[in-house]
Amino acid sequence: MGGGILSSKISLNSLRKFNKELTLRVDKQKFDEYRLKYYALELKNENYFKNLKDLLLNYTFVFGSDLNPYVEKRLNQLDYICKKRQENMQIYQKFLQHKFILHPEPNLKSIAWRYTFRYLGDREKLLERLRKVGIDCSSWYLPSHLIFEGKNQKNSEILSKELINLWCDEKMSKEQIKDNINIILSLL
Repeated sequence: MGGGILSSKISLNSLRKFNKELTLRVDKQKFDEYRLKYYALELKNENYFKNLKDLLLNYTFVFGSDLNPYVEKRLNQLDYICKKRQENMQIYQKFLQHKFILHPEPNLKSIAWRYTFRYLGDREKLLERLRKVGIDCSSWYLPSHLIFEGKNQKNSEILSKELINLWCDEKMSKEQIKDNINIILSLL
């Protein structure tokens, strides 16, 4: 879980100054607890959106007014992080090849938080199998009409049942990603 502020009108120094007014409490146990509860949510449950909202409210990080060296450190590593995420995205693009996998058009300038692709098989079964072998993955794409109560969009509905995310974390080595790709392909 994360977020970022991007702007061509705000300097990095301004963001650093703003960052010094924030506090981030990193609690890995709490995050793991959140993730388990998130994956346990049943999309078909009539209270899904209420349960999702309650979960998010219970696990939202709150910023205070003390120094935040973690965010400062990450801002200082931004060039490295972006380059590494681009490289990881390209590894998925190149090696994750299967007749049931459709890749997005590559944009070598984009920086991926996750690598998202379309899977034309039984996505829920694949996600379950990937999680059982310890591969972080998600499918966090709900059709917008479910969130904003608008008109049902056919393409949105189709994509919401096909998209899979794999992490592009800069801490992952090329070998780890290739190993994960080999495991994924063996499960198809």
